[in-house]
Amino acid sequence: DGRLLISSQLGQIYIYQQGALVSVPALDLGTRSCAYRERSLAGLAVDPAFASNHFIYATYTFNKFGNCEAEYTETPVGRLSRFRLEDDNTIDPASEQVLLDNIPSVIGVHNIGDVKFGKDGYPYVGVGDSGCDYAIENHCFDSNGAAAYRHALVGKILPITRDGDIPPDNPFVGPDTV
Repeated sequence: DGRLLISSQLGQIYIYQQGALVSVPALDLGTRSCAYRERSLAGLAVDPAFASNHFIYATYTFNKFGNCEAEYTETPVGRLSRFRLEDDNTIDPASEQVLLDNIPSVIGVHNIGDVKFGKDGYPYVGVGDSGCDYAIENHCFDSNGAAAYRHALVGKILPITRDGDIPPDNPFVGPDTV
């Protein structure tokens, strides 16, 4: 509808409209969101049916255990949520519907990233490998094998439905064979 959404690493969504930035954030996730290292409000996407449903999608690092700087244990997690952007440039935090959650952020790098809509109408979420393998201590960077685990949400491009379900045509549903 002509508005531009701008994400801030600190957890705010701003609106740019009619040549100017709206000074008050449409949404401020506050302490729900983390901004340590690469943890952040990382991606925004507008629903293809925005004109009728006003849905936007945001990926961010959720402060699940109250410590944004935690590493290895009780760490923040990646999350994809759907919100409703109103005509008055506000987003009610209570409109949040969590669609994808608990994506590991082991050391604060290579976390949940952007969200984009494909031609098939599904949102696709890019997720890094989390820097270190969440299942094997001290396996980081070059020795991190977590992306190879089919059951793991790290190191993947994740297609989901607009309601957070697994698409019926996803070829990688079922038990892990790695």
